[in-house]
Amino acid sequence: MKKLRLLSGFFAICLCLGLLSLNVKASEATDTGSTYDTIQPASLVTGDEDTSSFESYDLTIPVSTKSLIVPVNMDYKGQLKIDLVGTSVEKSVTIALFKDEACTTAVGYSEYLSSGTLSGDLDVDVPAKGTYYLKLEIPSYATTDAVVTATPYSFSSENKALKNKVWLGTHSFSYDSLVYNKVTISTPGYITVEAAPLNDSTSSVYVALTNSSKKALTDQMYLSSYNKYTAYYAVKKGTYYLVTKSSYDYKLRYTFTAVKESAGNTSKAKAVSIGKGKTIKGLALAEDSTSKADWYKVKLTKKQVLSLSVYAKSSDTIKFEIIPANDRLILIGSTFRLYQNDGGVYASKDGMSAGTYYIKVTKASKATSGYYTIKFN
Repeated sequence: MKKLRLLSGFFAICLCLGLLSLNVKASEATDTGSTYDTIQPASLVTGDEDTSSFESYDLTIPVSTKSLIVPVNMDYKGQLKIDLVGTSVEKSVTIALFKDEACTTAVGYSEYLSSGTLSGDLDVDVPAKGTYYLKLEIPSYATTDAVVTATPYSFSSENKALKNKVWLGTHSFSYDSLVYNKVTISTPGYITVEAAPLNDSTSSVYVALTNSSKKALTDQMYLSSYNKYTAYYAVKKGTYYLVTKSSYDYKLRYTFTAVKESAGNTSKAKAVSIGKGKTIKGLALAEDSTSKADWYKVKLTKKQVLSLSVYAKSSDTIKFEIIPANDRLILIGSTFRLYQNDGGVYASKDGMSAGTYYIKVTKASKATSGYYTIKFN
């Protein structure tokens, strides 16, 4: 009996040792990589911020596991950029981004640091918001931990809501990637749209205006150094979208200017009179048809030169036509057109007969939109 009890005790001891052995083996089987708390990239707003003040993370890749997995939270579709500096690299470190925690589906290309090249950056286009996984690996023959300092930041490629006079930047996925920038207008006027390329000073940005249903109101306009990356659109109260695209990253803003224009001057009979030395303001709205006209009139009390100072800020062309009230009087060269930021003094070569002269303002095309002023000198 004593032998039996001793034998049972021996089995019990062996069982405990077996359990202990199994626990150790299970722990070793799952410890294939180290993990790090989720990091939040800083957000670029305009795209030209100084990134030196952004938060950095010291990431240690243990020699025991040869890898480190870091969850990264992306708040939007866009570019994830991580500046990398190897502060302690014995051999090399490979850095890559993955969609899944198991790190089987890569997003973009990897970056490689070595003892001879201790700095680099990982640039990845992220297709949707969510959590991604940064994996840092050292080679199997490494003998010490590696430490990499990472500075992550992100740049949105999504649609935006613009605020008056505030720059917002966009990372361009590709030349064909359209971004809808929402603009809300509270009263009639015109918007000055400004773009600025971020990566290439010679690149261009295309822009067009749509209504609240995203139906195009203007043609696509090419913004470059030629037109100082500026466009103009006349708008009434409502919601609009500035649709943009570019091959490179860019920033965009609009400035709204309210305009109180004459009312009811939609026909020759209802033409608004412009007094000597006075200036009127008008809008060729994006929604207007080419048949709509604004009518004005000036009066010469004696034979004299007819002189008008006319300026326009527009996309496409605004047409101005001088029409004498006396239909027996024929004028040569009485029509002129202004495009974008254009204008000057338009005067008759010789003295004009006393009488009334009408000024008819129309859109040269359906895509025209803009603001104009007329002064009777």
